[in-house]
Amino acid sequence: MGPITFLVLGKASKEAKAGFQPITLLPKLLPLYETLLADLKTAGADWVQVDEPILVLDRAATLESQFISAYNALSKVAPKILLTTYFARLDSNLNYIAKLPVAGLHVDLDRAPGQIDEVLAAVKPTNIVISLGLVSGRNIWKNDFAASIKIGQKAIDALGADRVIVSSSSSLLHTPVTLAAETNLTPEQRDWFSFALEKASEVTTIAAVLSGSQDPAVAAALERNKVSITKRREFESTSDDTVRKRVAAITPGMLDRKSTFSVRKEIQSKHLNLPKFPTTTIGSFPVRATPYLFVFILTSLPCQQTKEIRQARAKLGKGEITEAQYEDFIKKEIETVVRFQEKIGVDLLVHGEAERNDMVQYFGEQLHGFVFTQNGWVQSYGSR
Repeated sequence: MGPITFLVLGKASKEAKAGFQPITLLPKLLPLYETLLADLKTAGADWVQVDEPILVLDRAATLESQFISAYNALSKVAPKILLTTYFARLDSNLNYIAKLPVAGLHVDLDRAPGQIDEVLAAVKPTNIVISLGLVSGRNIWKNDFAASIKIGQKAIDALGADRVIVSSSSSLLHTPVTLAAETNLTPEQRDWFSFALEKASEVTTIAAVLSGSQDPAVAAALERNKVSITKRREFESTSDDTVRKRVAAITPGMLDRKSTFSVRKEIQSKHLNLPKFPTTTIGSFPVRATPYLFVFILTSLPCQQTKEIRQARAKLGKGEITEAQYEDFIKKEIETVVRFQEKIGVDLLVHGEAERNDMVQYFGEQLHGFVFTQNGWVQSYGSR
């Protein structure tokens, strides 16, 4: 992580004075970066990748002086610096990025392929090497070699082959590791996907083609990819469009409720017969039923499932227990939770969600058109 991104995205401590901006610590931080990078160079490092994703944000436009001073200092002691950005366009920040004393610039051409022309124009007068982020580091889809090679060739035509690197758009940590362990996918589904190890192979194939390789294996990989992409596009155009038709048929009248809230509330109140302040829980039932659980029942507490439930699901996945044994275990867990709630007098009972896996995955698995892998787990971004 580069010093500017580190400071700008960092948060001041509670003890900091009002209005304190971490970026003001740059003069104190730079000597540490200089020492680290100098040590790497002494150890024999030829290149070092320094990530400055802050450069794709508008706020970077106000950081020109800090970038210039920082990289003027670092370039004097560091190996060749590959300044790395990802997830969006550089836009006007390119005006000063191209003037920085760095040896290379990495750009995300998966999320922002449209920036290629302005990036090439900005760096052409310099000696900066361009790293093309052609293979997505965030999604799980197979790369379209033809499209990537077209962009790569444009860069070579503009700068020369010795100034072009082929890479993934970002780190591959966002993707599952490999398709090799996925045995439940159909051949058609499997042919669409590319995980981290497969993406690394895609990078080497694209680079080999752009380097003019005559290796038959590279030509075969190129042809297989062409067939795969064609099949996927054909599927997208001929797949079942029942849902699309139903959505298209929605009319404004369908969005109007047939009853008012006051009417619904009265019916619900009579049916449920709940007190003014009913007790219940939401989400997975907090823990295994114990005499101490009443403390939590009074709150809304979406919790993770118990260790025993997770272990049973893992055993089912490994084939150590049968589906029938798993179902029997889950039914007993649900009954334990319900009986406990009855015993302590909870007003609105829940079944505890013992049978579900990930809160997103469980619903997706019930819907046609979703595929879930064995080892490519659901990733939740945002607050968790």
